Amino acid sequence: MNSAFPSSEAVASLDALFADFVETLANAALKLDDAAADRLTALEGRRLRILCRAPAKTVTLGVQRRRLSVSAEAIGEADVSVCGSASELFAWAFAGLGKASGQLEIAGDEALLAEFAVALRPTGLEAITARLPDNLGDDLFGALELGAAMLGSAAQSGAEALRRGFVKNGP
Repeated sequence: MNSAFPSSEAVASLDALFADFVETLANAALKLDDAAADRLTALEGRRLRILCRAPAKTVTLGVQRRRLSVSAEAIGEADVSVCGSASELFAWAFAGLGKASGQLEIAGDEALLAEFAVALRPTGLEAITARLPDNLGDDLFGALELGAAMLGSAAQSGAEALRRGFVKNGP
């Protein structure tokens, strides 16, 4: 069968690959922070679920053996969940997973959400960026935030275009 849309198995495989990439990257960054393992210990066995409305995606963050685990599916019961559009979630994530604003919906233990935000924020980051000349660190993080917002907007536009094309042309 030749289709313009990727198969659900291919999409699930790409989602799982991306989740593995994010998990590896996050744990590598957290390893640079000596206190991160202690902060993660306090979250052992807890889960944060992130639900994206458009495109429809689910990610579960958990802590196991003082490491962050990332799954591209709804694994187990979540202690807290955050739901929103891709652009809202990207902005929230790059703002440090802090207090949700705008159209984001939070269900569950909001105090736990704050604990996740603190645990996943490398404490040495400010010290590194302070040593960079002429606010280069601020410029780099600003560029990352802008890139994330652009990716979120592109994902949302792509999802909307696919939805319009799929509805117009049928399955």
